[in-house]
Amino acid sequence: MNITPYVCGKLSNNVLCDSSIGGAGPHINRQLRRECRTIGGVAMKKQPEQTAQTRRKLMDSFWKLYCDDGIDRVTVGAVTKCAGYNRGTFYEYFTDVYDLLDQLEDELLGELERNVAAIVGAGLPRSLHEFSMRCAQLFATHNEEVLVLLGDKGDPRFLVKVKRTMMPFFLQVTGVSEGEPNVEYLAAFMFHTMFGLVSQWHENGRDLPPEEFLEMMQTLVANGVSGFVGRPLFS
Repeated sequence: MNITPYVCGKLSNNVLCDSSIGGAGPHINRQLRRECRTIGGVAMKKQPEQTAQTRRKLMDSFWKLYCDDGIDRVTVGAVTKCAGYNRGTFYEYFTDVYDLLDQLEDELLGELERNVAAIVGAGLPRSLHEFSMRCAQLFATHNEEVLVLLGDKGDPRFLVKVKRTMMPFFLQVTGVSEGEPNVEYLAAFMFHTMFGLVSQWHENGRDLPPEEFLEMMQTLVANGVSGFVGRPLFS
């Protein structure tokens, strides 16, 4: 049995990185497709500015479709048609729409992590109001993306990624040690409460001003329902 040797991007004279040739593209794993783009790929021959501009246009077109339809109804063809490119150009940057979503989330989380580091570095908040304002700063730049990704059409994995990114902020604000018993439950309560409220606020059309909403959210997180309503729930 003869086995055709593999050369990045080609097998039996069929270009694997282009799903339009031989139907091979969609069946190749993501890591292999990334290697095809990295080693001698067309994208690497372009000017960095052009590469960044093309990638951003594809991501912006994807985001527009994603906000309208959710990930399950977004296709590579729809993204490229919206962006004005062909499918081959798409595959120079992404393996599929899920890979594009991952990269978009990673960029957003990278900026969120930098914001968290800056806020934590400024010292502990001295009041609930100050804490709320700092939380508002975290989402000020990309609040639309965060709200969509946490909403009904969002990615369930995104909340897990956000919790991981926000954990240093949580530990410093609460004074809880990462090694303390049940710290994961405490963090889960705080994060799920916060992001559940953020999603509800988004569904309500942001009917409250951001500062008022965030202060209400932090009161609930810090004091629970009894503290918020000002009375015990049970006698």
